[in-house]
Amino acid sequence: MNISSFIESKLRQGASEGDACLEGIGKAINNSLHANYCELDTMVKELDDNMLEELEEALYRVKWNKKKFCEWVSCCKSTAQKKKSSTSNSVGYKLEGEMSEEGGEYGYFKYLKPLTEEQEEWVSEFTECCYYSGQPCQGNQDGTAEEVCECILGKEFYTLVLTPLGDEYGHIEEDNYQQGD
Repeated sequence: MNISSFIESKLRQGASEGDACLEGIGKAINNSLHANYCELDTMVKELDDNMLEELEEALYRVKWNKKKFCEWVSCCKSTAQKKKSSTSNSVGYKLEGEMSEEGGEYGYFKYLKPLTEEQEEWVSEFTECCYYSGQPCQGNQDGTAEEVCECILGKEFYTLVLTPLGDEYGHIEEDNYQQGD
């Protein structure tokens, strides 16, 4: 059985079998590339245009996800209230809005690695982006956003708002200030 037939048979066995097979192949390729036994050009030259496009999109997603520096951890209100900012986590937050559970949800950001100054700013400035993706949307990171991302729109239209505990009414005061009240 050649490698193509083997992969096809694993993919036909179901999603988990196919995913495990592809993950194993990826690890093997990674190991062999590090050992200089394999050249990427040789591997991808047989792919058709559709598969090359899918590979390009997958590479973009994987590279994007590897930049993630935090993740949302849901917890009870008392745990969130006890959270203080540290090198391993943010302060506690209350999640409110149309998309949240009745009465709100509580949580904090667990940092996956020590944050840079820029990442610390991003967590406070683009909190909703970090909630969804573990990092700000690409346009917010590199300043190329031509329009406001959906995460920030969610905050503006109160579909999803994260408020640091101790500042639960900050968004109301900010809205009043913007309206001139």
